[in-house]
Amino acid sequence: HDKQLTDYSPPLTLRFRSSAAMVFRLALLFSLAVVVGASHKDVEGTVNSTEQVISALQEKGAAANKRFANVSDFNDKLDEIGHRVEADFDAQLYSEKTKDFAELAQRASEKAKKSASSTNASIAEELGDEAEAALQNMTKVGFEVDAMEKDLHDKLHVALAAKLDPEVAVADKFKSEASHLQKKAHSTMDPLYSW
Repeated sequence: HDKQLTDYSPPLTLRFRSSAAMVFRLALLFSLAVVVGASHKDVEGTVNSTEQVISALQEKGAAANKRFANVSDFNDKLDEIGHRVEADFDAQLYSEKTKDFAELAQRASEKAKKSASSTNASIAEELGDEAEAALQNMTKVGFEVDAMEKDLHDKLHVALAAKLDPEVAVADKFKSEASHLQKKAHSTMDPLYSW
């Protein structure tokens, strides 16, 4: 009875089916090995590319930190610019003009009050004219003071912009390059997410 079991051979069609299934399994296993090998190379390439981009991004970050590390030194330079512009400003003339303005304003006010309270028409008219003249002079001096302030403001703005604009441009460049590298890192990793 044992001999019958060992001598048993399945019919030819069953053997052929078993062989076809085996060949199919081997072909499937081989194709999976190729795909996994190719996928591994793709993943490895993606990782290497991403590492390069991240490394470049870190270098840009380090350069930006180095460039903008000493903010207090930069603030000192801005203060120095402000002091130089201020030193060129004629503070004494400005003081004299603001004092003249205040005196003219007070004189115009006093003359106008006296004119309004005067019972004599000719004296009231004369005081009114004096108040009007003081008001016109006050307005003229006011424009001169405004012009001095505007000139100071404009000179200060130009001097500070000359120092700040290049720094802002460098900061914008760092930001733009970092943004580009960040997008590049994401797009480099996109193939990993599509599997």
